[in-house]
Order: sequence, then C-alpha cells, then structure tokens
Amino acid sequence: MLARAIAWRGGSGYAKLESLHVQGTLEASGLKGTVDTYSNAAGDSYEKADLGVVRQTQVVHGDAGWTSTPTGQIEALSPDAVNDARGESRLDFLPAIVAGRRETLHLMGDEIHDEKTWTVIHIDAKGKDGFDLFFDADTGAWHGYRRIQDNATSFVRESDWRIVDGVRMPFLIETISPNPGENATVTVTSIQLNSGIPSELFARPNGDSKITIAGGARRSNWVVFDFVDEDKIFIPVRVNGVPAKALLDSGAASTVLDKEFATAARVSSQGALPTTGTGGATTAGIAAGVEIQVGDVTMRDMTVAVLPMKKLTEQMGADLPVILGKEIFNDLVVDIDFEHRRIAFEQDDGFTPPAGATLLDLPLNKDGLRTFEISLEGAKPVRAWFDLGNSGSPLAIGASYWQPLDWEKTRPSTVAMSGGVGGMAVEHQMIVNSAQLGGFRFDAVPAILEPPGHTAFESERTVVNVGIEIWRRFHLITDYSRNRMMLAPIPDAMNVPFRKDRTGLALERDDLGLVVHAIADGSPAKKGDWRVGDRIVQINGVPATSPSAAEIWRAGKAGDSVGLRGESIEGASFERTLVLEDFY
Repeated sequence: MLARAIAWRGGSGYAKLESLHVQGTLEASGLKGTVDTYSNAAGDSYEKADLGVVRQTQVVHGDAGWTSTPTGQIEALSPDAVNDARGESRLDFLPAIVAGRRETLHLMGDEIHDEKTWTVIHIDAKGKDGFDLFFDADTGAWHGYRRIQDNATSFVRESDWRIVDGVRMPFLIETISPNPGENATVTVTSIQLNSGIPSELFARPNGDSKITIAGGARRSNWVVFDFVDEDKIFIPVRVNGVPAKALLDSGAASTVLDKEFATAARVSSQGALPTTGTGGATTAGIAAGVEIQVGDVTMRDMTVAVLPMKKLTEQMGADLPVILGKEIFNDLVVDIDFEHRRIAFEQDDGFTPPAGATLLDLPLNKDGLRTFEISLEGAKPVRAWFDLGNSGSPLAIGASYWQPLDWEKTRPSTVAMSGGVGGMAVEHQMIVNSAQLGGFRFDAVPAILEPPGHTAFESERTVVNVGIEIWRRFHLITDYSRNRMMLAPIPDAMNVPFRKDRTGLALERDDLGLVVHAIADGSPAKKGDWRVGDRIVQINGVPATSPSAAEIWRAGKAGDSVGLRGESIEGASFERTLVLEDFY
C-alpha cells in the first residue's frame, strides 16, 4: 500500500522531496486571508496566517518552537504542541517516514469516508495520538488524513491534485472538525519544492510590548479590586476610555468583551472565532486596535474576542462587560494581594521573587495556558491549569482522570450547575480527600467531575482545573516570562474549610430567581417536596436575585434551617424550610 501511495505521488521524484513552500488563500472563522507555510522532512515548519483582524505565526525548529498570539505577543510552544506540529508537517514526506522508521505504521484495513472505501494506514505519534492516512487501495491515490491529538479528532481532506516538478500536490486542503467553527479551507496558489526553509524564519522575534506602565515606571500603584462572593476578582478598567469592571481570568486565552458593551466602547468585530470555555464551545467575533487601561497600565492595540455574555452575567449575579485574559500576565509580573484585595503590575526584567515565597513551575500547555503539577489523594502528580476565572469549584477534574477510578459510581456526590463561556450544565460534585501542590496540602476539597466529551476537559495531558478558592489562600505573584508563580500562604486563610453544598439543589439564575435543574440523591432537597423546574424567589427574606444568593446560603453549617419562598413548576406559591446536611 505504501509503495502504491508513494508511486501515485511521483515515485522517485516524490522520494527526493525534502522541503515544501506553499502559499495560498485561507478561509477560517468567517474570515478570509492568506497563508504562507514552509516545512521539511525533518519536521521543521513555519506558518504565517493573515486574516486581517487576526494574524498568527507559528514556528517549529528542532525540539522547540514559538507562536504569536492574536495581539502579537510571542509565546514559546509547549513540548506537546511542538510534537503535534512536527508529526503533522512530516505527513507530506511519506518516503522519509518509511525510511527513517521514527514512527510506527499500522495497516488498519478499509473504511468508508466521503461515500467511498479507502485503505487506512495509521502513523503512531505519542500515546493514543496519531494520524490515519486514507488511500485508494488500487491506485494509491491520496484522500487525506484523520488527525487524532489529545482526544480531539478532525479530518484534513486533500484534493485538486496537480503535478509540480514531477510530484503530485494538493491545491485544495479542507479541515473538517466536529466543531464547524474550527473548519478551514486553504486554496493553494503557489508551491515550490526543495527550496529549503530560510534560516531567518526560525528566529524568535523580541516583539515590542504593547503593555506599558505610566511614566516608564517599573511597578504600578496598587489597584483595589472587588472580591465578589470571595471568589471573583473584578478590577476597574477603561476600554477605549469607557469605564467598566473586568473579571480577571488567567484561564482565558484572550480578553473578551460583551457584545453590548463593545458597541458602547466603539469596538466593532468580524468573523466567528472558535472559543472554548469551561461551559463548552461557542464562537466569538474578533476586534483589533482596542485600548484597555488598568490603573497605571495601558494595553494598546489589543485584539480581543467579542460575544454576548448576558447569560453568564445572569449566572454570576454581577455585570460582566469584560473578561481580562492572559495578555496582561504575558507581559508583566502580576502581584495579587488577596488579604488586602489589591493588585499591582511590574516589569519582568530584573524582578526578584520575595523572600520566603514558594516557587511553582508554570509551563505552557498545548492551548497556551499555564499549568503545574498537582497530586490528588497522594496519587502520581498530574498536570493542572492555573485558572483565576474558575469560581464554580476549587477543583474541576476531567473524565480521563476520574472515569478509570469510577468516582462517579463509588463516591457520594451532589449536583451543581457548572460552566462559563459556552454555557452551563448540570454536573456532579464530590469531595477529594486531599490535594497537594507546591508543597501545600488541602483537605476535603470539593471537585466537579466534568462529563466525558466536555470540550474544555477532553485533554489527557492537562486533566485538572484549579480555581480561585485555592489561590485566594495565598499572596500570589505570577512571572510568565520565567514560567513560574510565587506563593506566600495567608495564615488565617490556609485552613478555612472549603464551601460545600449542603442542599442537593443544582440552581440556575434567571431574572426572577433561582430555577432548580437537578436534585441530588440522598440530599435534604430530595427528602422534601422539590422538583426540577421549581423557582426560588426569596431566601431567608432576601431576594434570590441578589449577587450572593446562588451560593453562600447553600454552604451554611449542617443543621442550619433556611427559609425559602418561591413558585412550583405548576405555578403555585410555596414556603419551605430546608435543613442543611452533610450528605456527601
């Protein structure tokens, strides 16, 4: 099969292929532009995509690489991202793969795709990852390949084959993903064979920082933040001069503006960029040239995402015009003093960690988010991502971790509404007996068990999300330029018990109150008259629409009685007393 496939591509001419330079037009995320790529048989590559409002360059050379963010910041690629890119770029050089024997190949048999039967050859990558190449069994003609990377699967269809210097090359390349927003089409306009990759393309640019501190100061003044519900940092900002409060979210790969607020701030967006949050996948418009001020810090010429956040605002019970993402962390040291509810920013060159602080390595993962090692209940450490925007639970655990342990079936749990950008869903929450990170141990930690197939948690490389209920127990400093975080414990906060649901009600906020979406087995709510669809409008005499109503009362002490007024699913008014219990 391999011999037929190589012969169909050009035989001896194809066997001599060492490098490619491909140029073309690109359609992706509702935008149109150009793409310019270089690759070689060793796995090195250079790709520059220009979609107007979004421009990105990615380089892989040897065992390292770098990429530019939509705003133009330069980040190192993680080892996983480098391996993924190297494996894919080598697919065009099948003779080199066969001769080099660096990968293992398997004949998988026949499979129907696009209404035709193809013979499939699998190329191993790392772990369960790999590529399935589809060929015509009789002629060796190529159809494309299936990409399997960290539980994410997509298909790259290649067509419009033309002869270039004796080698067949595809002039139409279509990426088809389960999430249509991630689909992309490249129409090739030019291909050069064996022209090499100019060495200067591999050089990582220094990049001019678009984030500055007023007066050229090394450090900003403190900015006091609102600590809503003790688990959400809201910082006063100005977007194009318009004042707003921004949720600080280190787990956001990009800063996000609410669509209505963007209009007020004279920000217009284009396209539909795929966006993945803890609530699932959605799409966002893209806007460039945005200025954001945070105290003494000015972020100029930012490229941001724009999407409706009304639903998320309802869930939080607080206005959410802006989510301030990782860009400010990338360029500055960020000093968060939870004890005094204030934040400051400092230039990273020459920064010295404070004496006595514990240093925690904070490398990037394949999605460009910061990660660290965590051990749950004394087990082998796994990778978790650092997320100040996760206020729903101290821990959220991907199915690839908890399913083999059968936690959902073997441990008592409650139900909770969980999510964020992308939507909300009912999920199970249980107690992890202990969690250790950076030498610190936390006991009886509530953890959301993310369901199989959850877009943001499908990874087997980064399997735990650690939220702000843990981080707020420290004076915390991040230094992304050196891939590290510094932690200084706040003595009075370290041993405070984590908030725990003692009702058994999964509640979603709407304009009138809190709607019951699920009821946990064995819970006090299950023992009462509660049904899915009931709405709570008053809690101990306080309107259920108030900012803290959805969470604080549910975490009261076992034995506490809560007076609840509302409306049943049939529309009848009710007054009920719920006695809180430790049922899981």
